[in-house]
Amino acid sequence: MTADQSSDSQLRSALERLARKWTLTLPGGNPNRYHFFGEELTALLNNTEDPYLDTAAETLADNWANAGTGVPEGHSRDRAYFAFDVKQAVKASRGE
Repeated sequence: MTADQSSDSQLRSALERLARKWTLTLPGGNPNRYHFFGEELTALLNNTEDPYLDTAAETLADNWANAGTGVPEGHSRDRAYFAFDVKQAVKASRGE
């Protein structure tokens, strides 16, 4: 396994953990108010090959960090936390 493959694998694992975190289901089977962030990340993981995952994840984070209209009211802080989580995972996979 090359260093690039190792960092790709680490990034995928980190993003899978974040997707589970952000898609947390509450007792009674109700999704939490952040579930759409986890769903977006899960879709990205399902549709992106490893060599492109870092760029795709950064783009997703930037899109949510800079989102204006269309984001549910009161979620601006939540989307900033989500973007931070994703960007930190990408940086860690690069050894930054």
